[in-house]
Amino acid sequence: MLQVCKIFRDLISTSVELQYHIELGIAGYQDGSFLCHAPISDRLALLRRTTKNWLEMNFQKRETRTIETLFTACTLQSSVLMIGTALDGSLVEAISGQVLTSELAGTTSFRWEIKHPSTTHPSTTVRDFAIDPYQDLLVLMEESMNE
Repeated sequence: MLQVCKIFRDLISTSVELQYHIELGIAGYQDGSFLCHAPISDRLALLRRTTKNWLEMNFQKRETRTIETLFTACTLQSSVLMIGTALDGSLVEAISGQVLTSELAGTTSFRWEIKHPSTTHPSTTVRDFAIDPYQDLLVLMEESMNE
């Protein structure tokens, strides 16, 4: 038994990839290799630095976003911020999205906007929405105007 434990210890201590996946699990993160093309050794160093900074509440960067318009819906998933602007206080007129800068994910900030999401179905209005950036998915919750 002692020999098996020593073999596992040696295997883990010499494998950056195993260390990376073990530490991802401990931190509760998922592998974002589809967003980040850095080598695993760089991702492991970044993961360790991020984990240490979270434990010490020592954040290297802070971004502030001011929302200057009336909005009905807002969601933040991963590093994607989506805001639904209001038509009359309850209906979504447009949805703006922004990928926030993330050193961990290796993303830089960029924005886009979807104007009048109900134009493809004029008999409906958008009440709310949800996103899943990992699936490149935007779900619109619509209300039929015919009823």
